[in-house]
Amino acid sequence: MGQSSSTTGFNLQQYQFLNQIIDPRFGNIKLYQKNDSGETICIIEKNFIKINSPVKNLDHPNILKVHYYKADICKNICSTFTKLQLIQEYVSNELRQNIKIRATKQQYYEEKQLWGLLSMCLKALMYFKSFQIYPMDLKNILLSNQGTIKFQSYYDIQNSQYIQLLNQITEDIHISPEELECLKTKEQVLNLDFEKCEIFQLGLTALWAATLADTNSLFSYDTLNYSEYEMKQRIEELNYSQQFKNILLKMLKRFPQDRGSFNELLQVVSYHECNENLLEIKQIDKIDQSIQQISRIRQQYSSRSLLSDNIIVKNSNEECQLSRISNQSNFQLQLNETSKISLDNKFNISESQNSQNQEIHQINKYRNKPSFSQNKQQLDSQITYLQIGTPHHSPESKNTSKISLSTKNQLSHVPKISNMMINPLKQNQQLQQNKIVIPKPIKVDKHQNHQQLYDTSYFSQLSLMSNRSILENKVEEAILKSKIALEKFDQTINQTKLFRN
Repeated sequence: MGQSSSTTGFNLQQYQFLNQIIDPRFGNIKLYQKNDSGETICIIEKNFIKINSPVKNLDHPNILKVHYYKADICKNICSTFTKLQLIQEYVSNELRQNIKIRATKQQYYEEKQLWGLLSMCLKALMYFKSFQIYPMDLKNILLSNQGTIKFQSYYDIQNSQYIQLLNQITEDIHISPEELECLKTKEQVLNLDFEKCEIFQLGLTALWAATLADTNSLFSYDTLNYSEYEMKQRIEELNYSQQFKNILLKMLKRFPQDRGSFNELLQVVSYHECNENLLEIKQIDKIDQSIQQISRIRQQYSSRSLLSDNIIVKNSNEECQLSRISNQSNFQLQLNETSKISLDNKFNISESQNSQNQEIHQINKYRNKPSFSQNKQQLDSQITYLQIGTPHHSPESKNTSKISLSTKNQLSHVPKISNMMINPLKQNQQLQQNKIVIPKPIKVDKHQNHQQLYDTSYFSQLSLMSNRSILENKVEEAILKSKIALEKFDQTINQTKLFRN
């Protein structure tokens, strides 16, 4: 078109011609650049079957400014169409393309950029609503060179997302649940609340930008349904604040009346810091990226039921109790070692010194302990026992001989029972005088374990010495049960996801 005839009312002398290109959004266009400000405009000539009349006085920072337009209705035998002649602001960046580039490099938006995305879109949609204009296509959003959101000033109603799906032009689904229901019945005219539909579409766009994963995978083109469960899972796994997750959950409610309005959502967004430059990329260190990956993995497992957590806590409590009992049996065995007497009426401490030199690691505390059979063999090899106060109610009390060390030892050489049952503090003092180093016994609750500590009966010694093998078996059994329970729980979650999908 000529500059003088076809652009009457608009002076192109301030602009310099750049190029003529084929734009996938506008078709064949001519580009001009303003001499003083560098602003780029485009001249569009296009035929539309049906179009919402572009308003020349639309003035909003997030809407492409229209400098000149002329619409002529043309009729022929077959159809009627609108020939549009338009001069408007031109931008080449698209939000979807920016998201795809970020996804390939794993460069996530900052949270304040996502708040800025919601803020700019809600303000533009409220402004459109005042003119009864509803774009109904919130996936194809433009970006200026400054990174701000830009909406087109006109929309071809026959080229909306819903009509493209209805005519099977695309399989890319980015519409609300109520639009899906209309699509199932193939309704040509939508009698819906367009504001609620756009809120849901904007929620999908924000979720797409936050995850860098296309939300089209949430929908099934064959059944015209979507997975609400998987959508909520994506939101919960986001590495952003709970406030941002909450507003996404509200915007993506299944029922329109639960989503709120443009004004209500904008009030919530206004309380948060917004960055309206979506092209800005923050350089994240590798350490920060690894921390974010770890936090995302933790969030994936945090969605599990409390059942597995309760099993782990229960098993850990059992291990603590078992280790406490094991410590008590350790102390009892140490006392038994100190009670061994040599033929010279002196303490035989070779075993206690060897046990002191062996450092037992926390993890291997049950593995490094000698078994009951090994202890019994060592005691039998020495043929030197000290039998003290076998209870009369024990079945062994009738056949048990009186206190003796061996056939060569006399009763006079044996320390008195009262000496063996003295306070452990006094016993330690006596051992220090003899320059004997014995590991300090572990403190035991006086009220709970006093009787058990000094019970030197036959069955008491037998049970305490066999605690190690029993405790080890119980711990291994508890760990095995917890692993099996976690595997069964993971299988249940996977089956639930498959069933819901």
